[in-house]
Amino acid sequence: MFGLPVLEFSTKARTGMGQWVSEAIARAMSNTFAGIAPAHVPGFVIAQILGALAAKLAAITLFPDEPDPDKDAA
Repeated sequence: MFGLPVLEFSTKARTGMGQWVSEAIARAMSNTFAGIAPAHVPGFVIAQILGALAAKLAAITLFPDEPDPDKDAA
């Protein structure tokens, strides 16, 4: 641990459903102005998923010639 640099950049994307849900749960349990009311967590998660789908659709529309990394990985 002490031999590592102070700042390191990740080479792996850390994203997905697990991170989205855990973030929503963590925000619901926080007692801050940025928290989410526990009753609003399902709506928050659904909005996050819809936003991700909209971003993917926009990327496909704007960059139609780019290879799809999801298809290349399979």
